[in-house]
Amino acid sequence: MKKGPSVWYTPAGYSWTLCDEILDGVHCLIAGTTGCGKSTLMHSIIFSALADAPSEKRFILCDPKRIELSDYRNLPHVLRAETEEAGILDALDYAVAVMEARYKMMEGTGCKRFNAGADIYIIIDEFADLMLGAECKRFTRTVQRLLQLGRAAGIHIIAATQAPNRKVIPANLVLNFPQRIGLRCLSSIESRQIVNKAGCEELPAHGVGYFINNCTARKVEVPLTPPEDIAERVAFWEAQV
Repeated sequence: MKKGPSVWYTPAGYSWTLCDEILDGVHCLIAGTTGCGKSTLMHSIIFSALADAPSEKRFILCDPKRIELSDYRNLPHVLRAETEEAGILDALDYAVAVMEARYKMMEGTGCKRFNAGADIYIIIDEFADLMLGAECKRFTRTVQRLLQLGRAAGIHIIAATQAPNRKVIPANLVLNFPQRIGLRCLSSIESRQIVNKAGCEELPAHGVGYFINNCTARKVEVPLTPPEDIAERVAFWEAQV
């Protein structure tokens, strides 16, 4: 594995900028129609996160489709990897318990931001499936709490959905994602719901999106990380277990 003292090699043609900005942010929602590259971007974000050791970044993987995040389940970075709705809800409750424990620690030390352990990234593939599930109220309530309080505790949500529809994902939940990426959408209405402006409906099928970070939306290139590079990095970390 090509690895320097503290920095991984960069695959040819790979842009770190967008993924690093997302990882350095608070919470991010990725939305777009089927086949527009949501999973491609999700894999690139995880690839970027795996430049760091488990002592710096940890994951909770929520994968209702069962196969999208399966390659990462055995990494030392992974705290929980769940595919069933009940398991996902338990994993989110676990994240809330960790968050509460971190707040107690911060209260005891007088710190305003947790700095005694790894940042935890809750990766949710197909957010809308869980919003429409049997336990949607419990899911919404738990996610809302994590979105509102996770930042200071070093807990972040990165979620993807193909249904950026306010009948599925309420506006008050969307607005708790300070970072949002709109890929190719079906309509200008969906575009406005995710990035506050029309335009996503006119994007090409792959490779480009609109990224809103707290206020202004800008057009960005969506990185494509070669599968062989992801597999190599995953294999390296699996060998450390």
